Amino acid sequence: MHSSVAVAGIVIGVIGVIVALAVRTRWARPVGGTLLIVAVAMEVFTLSSHTGSGQAAGGGPTTHLPPTSIVVTTTPTIPSTSRPTPSVQFAPHLLAAIHPGNSAVDPVIKANTANKEFVRLSNSGTQAYHIGGWRISNGSVTYIFPVGQTLPGGWTLVVRTGPGTNTSSPLSKSIVLHWGRSTYAWPFPKGTIALRDAKGHLINTCRYSVPKGKNSYTC
Repeated sequence: MHSSVAVAGIVIGVIGVIVALAVRTRWARPVGGTLLIVAVAMEVFTLSSHTGSGQAAGGGPTTHLPPTSIVVTTTPTIPSTSRPTPSVQFAPHLLAAIHPGNSAVDPVIKANTANKEFVRLSNSGTQAYHIGGWRISNGSVTYIFPVGQTLPGGWTLVVRTGPGTNTSSPLSKSIVLHWGRSTYAWPFPKGTIALRDAKGHLINTCRYSVPKGKNSYTC
């Protein structure tokens, strides 16, 4: 189709030139000029159509732009060479006071006198502690708490050295345990008492020194 238009344009242009030059009448030159303009317009149309179709059909080089891509840059994680900080097991402060005996006790006549000596534990928190199998010791003697023993939050527990019946009072939130000894266990006026759990882990230590004129020491 484009070639036919081009040929027609050439023919019209030649006719226009012939009319303008050969015919000697007044209308010849305007008609010839018009035919020549039409011929030029047809040639321009042919060239522009051919160029556009050639590029669209692959006749000319076509530039394909690459699709836009988003590049995400991430910072590599550097592994830490330091060791994680070990968690520290919470150790409650339960040792509250000690009232050591200050004289010898006659095991035959005054066995119950050993109950004047005691160690007091106090749980000022709200969490109950299962202290069955725990122990208090000064390195020479050791008392082991009964299996299943619990110290609830807000309660106190007293371990009396002498014999007797263990008691528990919800009203006063207090527990009294008896060791069953007939003699004092804790040195007077000073010494060291340690509270350990059932696995031997140290919970509290109380280095006591009973002031002169006093009978007990607050840990």
